[in-house]
Amino acid sequence: FRFAFTTECSHPEQIIHSCQNVGSQFLITNQKFHVTFKKCPNMDWSKDQTVEYSCLGDWFDGKDHFFAVANTKESRRDEKFRCFLKNRDDDYYLGVSITPECNQIKTVEQAPQRMKLTPVKQVTVEPGCFLPEKD
Repeated sequence: FRFAFTTECSHPEQIIHSCQNVGSQFLITNQKFHVTFKKCPNMDWSKDQTVEYSCLGDWFDGKDHFFAVANTKESRRDEKFRCFLKNRDDDYYLGVSITPECNQIKTVEQAPQRMKLTPVKQVTVEPGCFLPEKD
């Protein structure tokens, strides 16, 4: 998915990526995702940055799906933890907290940060080698 901030920074290289390791014996490797932010014109506070989040847990409240995450590279407690909110009726927006508390997000529309998601075509990876075919 690609995304844009509420202030509408639709940089084409901003992306949310989750690469599942099929067959991994380590469950935690399949519970992480990366968000790539890009510096946008007229937004002095924006910067090029990739953040790796590890999922801590999720829960539902009606049609709202909350999930708590930890920034795996952050040590400051106030910056490490965030809460995401997705409404099951809307596939295109995520609300994000700006503090570790989830109770500040009541709706996606009123979230301190919002990401507008745009599906992108999945890239097909060509195999590096081929196994012999059975005759």
